[in-house]
Amino acid sequence: MARKLKLMKNIGISALDDAKIARCLALTTGMGETYSKAKVPDFETKTKQFSLEPELTERMTLSRNPEELQYYWEQWREASGKKMINSYKEYVDLYNEAAVINGFRDASKMKVDAYESDTFQEEMEQTWQGLKPLYEELHAYVRHKLNQHYGDQVVEDRGALPAHLLGNMWGQQWNNIGDIVKPFPKKPSIDVTAEMVKQGWTQQKMFEKADDFFVSMGMTKV
Repeated sequence: MARKLKLMKNIGISALDDAKIARCLALTTGMGETYSKAKVPDFETKTKQFSLEPELTERMTLSRNPEELQYYWEQWREASGKKMINSYKEYVDLYNEAAVINGFRDASKMKVDAYESDTFQEEMEQTWQGLKPLYEELHAYVRHKLNQHYGDQVVEDRGALPAHLLGNMWGQQWNNIGDIVKPFPKKPSIDVTAEMVKQGWTQQKMFEKADDFFVSMGMTKV
């Protein structure tokens, strides 16, 4: 019951007065429009205007020209994020104010309240520390592959990964640079479709096997 009462007390930015709520909504709407409408001149001629979708996303995916990739990475942030700095600062101030009214130290605490765990941040830190060694090895491998492909002048063999070379505008998915980082590029990918057909696998059997997998991890059987 205590937990339910605590959740009812957290009403987010609705705790602010009407004028500040309206301002908060106006800020988020304005930042969203800036983000979605940002355009940058094309790399080669500077006469065309490229949006994030589809042009910039396509160039970040397909180009292997480091100068072009860095240009689009930087110019898009000039056209989007840089224009939102003051709005974002004001938004954070309002969000922190709402958090204090809701009984939290700041917005970071209010943001994780929905996870219903008083130790959520500590749990995530513990999880991260467990994953960190794997991430460090993965980053080192990708950095080495990028260094081999682009050379020392573009990618040093030590230090941070150049985010603009990772295949998209945010560097959070690396599948687009598979041609560079694939460990065995000449080895064909494994396609088991023919063998599954030969063994008589059906949609129901695939579903049941998937269900068995999740049950093996302690989840409830469908």
